[in-house]
Amino acid sequence: MLVEMQIGGLLLDDASEQPVLMLRDTAGHSALPIAIGLAEAGAIACELERIVPPRPMTHDLLCDVISALGGALHQVVIHDLVDDTFYARLIIFRHEERLELDARPSDAIALAMRCGVAIYAAAHVIAQATLTPGHELLAAFLQGRLSPTADPSTLHALLEALEPEDFGTYEM
Repeated sequence: MLVEMQIGGLLLDDASEQPVLMLRDTAGHSALPIAIGLAEAGAIACELERIVPPRPMTHDLLCDVISALGGALHQVVIHDLVDDTFYARLIIFRHEERLELDARPSDAIALAMRCGVAIYAAAHVIAQATLTPGHELLAAFLQGRLSPTADPSTLHALLEALEPEDFGTYEM
């Protein structure tokens, strides 16, 4: 079973100084924290901020290549979590052929944002890695009432208040 996800925001883990992409399900029941690289965080941040570079970036180029070859990105699916590593697939249709390509979730999500397609996560991945709304600020974030870019002190309070069990079986 697949669950539609949306971008919750980008956070920076103070301890590791690594960006964390927060996805949340559209119903607001759970969130997936995915540690990503700086380059991918930059690409996602540019799209979130609607910054249009003067020349195509890598994900823009890939959207154009898929289209030029007669294909269309249909959806992105985060399909597995193994040893703390998420796995994603690009679902592309070219004519009547369905193609599934392996991709890093961060690249797949950046591409989905550029191509305007939905992002899904497998239910078992959500069960393994989800944050559960056991905290008032976390619940506000999941329900879209708290923007991760609005108030850094509020976000800091949210992250400080999280307990290890809030992360389910996934360890960050």
